[in-house]
Amino acid sequence: QGAQLTAEAYRGRVDPNDPATPPPELTVSATDATYNEFTLFGVLGGRDYDTDNIRVLSNDQVVLEDDFDDGAIWEWKSFRSGVIGLEVDGAGGFVLRKSGFDDPNGGTVGLAPPLLDVKLATLKADTTGGVQNRYSITDAAGNGYGVVLIYPAGTLRIERRDEWAATTLANGNETLPGAMALDT
Repeated sequence: QGAQLTAEAYRGRVDPNDPATPPPELTVSATDATYNEFTLFGVLGGRDYDTDNIRVLSNDQVVLEDDFDDGAIWEWKSFRSGVIGLEVDGAGGFVLRKSGFDDPNGGTVGLAPPLLDVKLATLKADTTGGVQNRYSITDAAGNGYGVVLIYPAGTLRIERRDEWAATTLANGNETLPGAMALDT
């Protein structure tokens, strides 16, 4: 069974399922038949960046959603040498801060399989810290797929994860000048 992988990046807060949403700023696609069982969502890579409003959907059903505004990170766990915690955002809510060490260090949270037609919506809350944000869906051994936002270059990439090691499957051929502040 193969996987058709598509990553899209939008400017600002958008709902990609809303017909009135403008087209994505960046798009990249890949096909791979390596993995199809996923039990973890990961916020990896980069150093010292904030993420807000994480939503993972499978077949258009929400399987993970957290805006962190309740001040709790419920089942999130630091992974390897990464550290996750909550920081106050400028609007009086909270964001998930991933800090310490680059990929594959960060934080993970469990997902309930099976996951099909998976969609991730999240907002990078700042452009400081690491130059790459990595979000992944994997099994417990770190096998799966991820999307990488490379902020200084303004590019988007899809990667396969083999025991947490990343291999690029597709690089977007579009770029945005300057730093990005995009929903993915």
